[in-house]
Amino acid sequence: MIAELIVRWLGGGRVVVELRGEYDLETSEELRAFFDSLVHHNSLVVIDLSNVGFIDSSVLNNLARAHRSARDRTTLLRVQLGDSPIVRKVLEIGGLLSHLDCVETREQALTPERVRRVMPEV
Repeated sequence: MIAELIVRWLGGGRVVVELRGEYDLETSEELRAFFDSLVHHNSLVVIDLSNVGFIDSSVLNNLARAHRSARDRTTLLRVQLGDSPIVRKVLEIGGLLSHLDCVETREQALTPERVRRVMPEV
């Protein structure tokens, strides 16, 4: 399956980026630059992994980097997992599930009042 990226600009500094397909080392550099730009220019960034078929450690590295960058800029970064057991398991094995602000639904991702966990540095 080919990687596809859909961006939904919601206004007010909020953006949702939906990743679909497979993401690995081949897409890593482009994804890193894109996440960096989103975090730099928005107050809420939702990375939706609900429709991802495969991610590797390069994607985990990009998520950790985006998390650090968002924290440094006081941008809220959330990862929407949906009900994908594959993505959840990869994040768990990679040690990021407990560090990132992960939610299941778009509604949860966009709720500003959601209590954020205090995340240790990744």
